[in-house]
Amino acid sequence: MENLLKQYALKQYLNNLPKEWTNVINKYSSEIIYAIIDKIEYRLSKKIIIYPKNPLRIFFEIPSIKNIKIIIIGQDPYHSFGYADGLAFSASNILKTPQSLKNIFKELYLEYGFTNKSNDLISWVHQGVLLLNSILTVEDKKPGSHANYGWEYFTNNIIEYLAKDNKPKIFILWGKFAQSKKYLIEKYTNHLILTSNHPSPLSAYKKPNPFIGCNHFKKSNQWLYNHNITPIKWNI
Repeated sequence: MENLLKQYALKQYLNNLPKEWTNVINKYSSEIIYAIIDKIEYRLSKKIIIYPKNPLRIFFEIPSIKNIKIIIIGQDPYHSFGYADGLAFSASNILKTPQSLKNIFKELYLEYGFTNKSNDLISWVHQGVLLLNSILTVEDKKPGSHANYGWEYFTNNIIEYLAKDNKPKIFILWGKFAQSKKYLIEKYTNHLILTSNHPSPLSAYKKPNPFIGCNHFKKSNQWLYNHNITPIKWNI
């Protein structure tokens, strides 16, 4: 399935965001988001291929902020055709499972004994798992190509807004990039922060904090249960 961002589409997505997210963006990031859009529209006008189709999709899939239980922070979208779908780590448009997602599924198997059969993580999102990339767009075959566009400022504001909220939440930070966001969260003490290496094959088994064996999915559900919050059904 085609997952290319079309020219002029990003502003339309922004204008149609659920009201709660619109209010947050207007309060903290209204100037930067339009600057980002201008940069992206310029690249699209040069026929540059950009993923995903809807960079703001995650905010449409969890329209009510009060429903968020867990925030899993990624870096930027998959940079190959067909992979990125607007949700961090998810790849619903393609049958081949990305390597990092393979290791996520491997960890789930170790913890729960089930095998996930889909690369689509939307069922997690609809249960309250915000799969948030820090950088929301990327150019074809150029990882990190939009790292300096302002997306990090935009998503950092969202991360800190969610951390300020009194409702207890879990922030899952896999890898050094995600863990660089810890300072936005740790000053608010009502949340659980879980950290490990990134699920990438390059780091998933590396000590002292390997991803494989981190037990984050079970730890998250136990913590949610202890706080009278419905746990996540991780099986897809």
